[in-house]
Parts: sequence; structure tokens; C-alpha cells
Amino acid sequence: MKRIRKLATVLAVGVTALAFSTQTASASINIPSTTVRNGASGDCVIERSTSSAGITNNACGYGGTYFRIISTAPDAGGHAYVQIQTTQDDPSGPGYCLYAVGPDTGPSGASAGSSDVELIPCSWNDPRALWAVSRAGATINGYTPETFFTFGGRVCLDGGFGTLYAYREEGCNGGNSWQVWNVYTG
Repeated sequence: MKRIRKLATVLAVGVTALAFSTQTASASINIPSTTVRNGASGDCVIERSTSSAGITNNACGYGGTYFRIISTAPDAGGHAYVQIQTTQDDPSGPGYCLYAVGPDTGPSGASAGSSDVELIPCSWNDPRALWAVSRAGATINGYTPETFFTFGGRVCLDGGFGTLYAYREEGCNGGNSWQVWNVYTG
């Protein structure tokens, strides 16, 4: 009887250890209302309408400049996967996400393959609206520098050319301040 109890205990511990060892570490991100400020210009991402996004002229903190950043998939490869969603503070209300429109739709002068970035109704299944977020430096005064990359278009969020767009993958660089976005995390 003692031997059976001991065997059952060993099996229970082994199964529990196996279950925990096969799970991947994952952090859930849910920043309910934050500004997304460009590292080079200080301009913020803004919702212009239910289908249009852009950047402000260094004006942040009013309706249209608040976004919710929320996990959409398990972390992988050192990245968290998020959507950048409109909030109740935005003119259209919640439910719209930043997405990369597609190659060669970026602003005049941008590299071939660059993409316009606009808003689309949020869908967990649209890879153009799922962004891999990586930390690009230390948090200072509550602001964390981040980079955003979407595998749906293989582009990264960029604030150059005086507009919001996505630069093609080959030019994505966490050291490029036009591609770094300061997110208030408190």
C-alpha cells in the first residue's frame, strides 16, 4: 500500500512537471488607454476617421490620440503580439485597429514595398493588424520605447515623411528613432 502511494505521488509530480515544462512563457499585455508617440518627431498616432490614421503635429493627449494595446497571440521569438486599437476616447469609439494596407502603398519617397497604415475593424484573424512589439530601450518617466512589426506585410511602423506608414522589413531597425514609438506604460 505504501509502495502504491509512493508510486502515485511520483507519477503525479512527474505529470505536473511535464505539463508545466511544455508551456511557453507568455506575458499578457493590456494597456487600456495610451498615446503612441514617435521617437524622432514627438508626434502621436491619431485616428482621423474609422478608416484613416496618421500622426499629429506634436499634439498628444486628446481624443483620437489614445489607443489600447492588447495581446492577440502567445509571445514567441522574444516578441509580444498585439493589436493597436482605438478606444472610447476616439471619435469612432473602440473596435478599429492599425493595419498595414499592403506593399507599395506607402508615402511618396518611401522605399519600394513600404505600406500605408490605416484603420480597419479589428479581427484576430487578420495578420496585417497583428503587430510584434519589441522593447527598444529602458522605460523613462513612464514611457517605454517600442518597435512594432507586422508579419502580415513584413513591415515596421514608421513615422518618417511626416506621416504614419510602415517601412519594408529590410529597413527595420530598433536604432532608427523614426521607427521607435514611446508608449506610456505608467
